[in-house]
Amino acid sequence: MFKKEEIKIDGKLNEKDVGYLSDAFFSLCQSCGYESHVFDDFRSNPTKENLEKYNKARKRRTILMENILEHSGVNLINEQWCQVKHLSTLAMGIQELIARDSMLGNLKEASELANIHKELYMEFLIIMGVNENNIISPTSA
Repeated sequence: MFKKEEIKIDGKLNEKDVGYLSDAFFSLCQSCGYESHVFDDFRSNPTKENLEKYNKARKRRTILMENILEHSGVNLINEQWCQVKHLSTLAMGIQELIARDSMLGNLKEASELANIHKELYMEFLIIMGVNENNIISPTSA
C-alpha cells in the first residue's frame, strides 16, 4: 500500500512512518472499543470490579496514546488529544456497523460507512502531522 524507499530519517524509512501510524490507529480503535465494552459492563452492572476494569481500560488506552505520540514525535495541542481519542472510538464503532452490514449483505451501506472510516483515518493522519511533504508517496494514504 505504501511505497517505501531506502531513505532513512531518524531510524524510519520516511519522516512520517505512515505504516506505523496505520497500526497505531487500528490499535487505538481496538483499545477504544474494549473501553466501550467494559463501560457497558459497568453501566449494566455498576460494581466496584467493573469500575476498576473500566479505569484499567482507560489507563491502557492513555498509555497507548502516549506511546504512539512519543514514537511519532507528535506534540498535540488544544483539543487534539481528545480528537484522536474520539476519532478512534468513532472508527471502531463504524467497523462494528460495517461488520453487521457485511453479514446482512448490505454492500451499499457497508461501502458508505467504509468511506466515513477512511475520512476518520485521514483526519487522524493530519492530526499526526502527515502531509504531502513528509511522506514518500502522497497518494498511498
